[in-house]
Amino acid sequence: MKTKTGFTLIELMMTILVMAILASLAIGAVLKSKKLPGDTRIQATCMALKSALTNYRAAEQRWPMTLVPQSGSDVVIIRENNARVFAPLIENPNKRYLDPSALLTKISGKGVMRLRDAMELKIAPETCPLGYLDPVNKEIFKYFKVTFDLSVDTVSVEQ
Repeated sequence: MKTKTGFTLIELMMTILVMAILASLAIGAVLKSKKLPGDTRIQATCMALKSALTNYRAAEQRWPMTLVPQSGSDVVIIRENNARVFAPLIENPNKRYLDPSALLTKISGKGVMRLRDAMELKIAPETCPLGYLDPVNKEIFKYFKVTFDLSVDTVSVEQ
């Protein structure tokens, strides 16, 4: 008696279905893992900026700019205005609280660049708002949001 070798059409379809499910799971994991390092880097930058602001406050006995709350005790600095907050941390002749080589800025007419490169072009730090490239769409530049809570004398930096 002769036996048939090979696969039936149903076996082949089931194998392809299982492979498609596994491939879709793997693609989802890869896309998520590509996004995570960008998010982690942005969170680390937020923490470094907050630490620099806190160190400035402790050393200079004041925040890097005059803060007048609009309502309540919070002062929120958004978008391009964050350049006024961070410039004194870079320009301070006694101590530089931030390393400009790891920070990004967006300069009108020049685009996104490292803050150090902007400073080498003699662009004043008070005109260089700090931000980051969106982890999903690298064409979008976003600015850090700085919130001072004057009731407890603290600061937070967020995406």
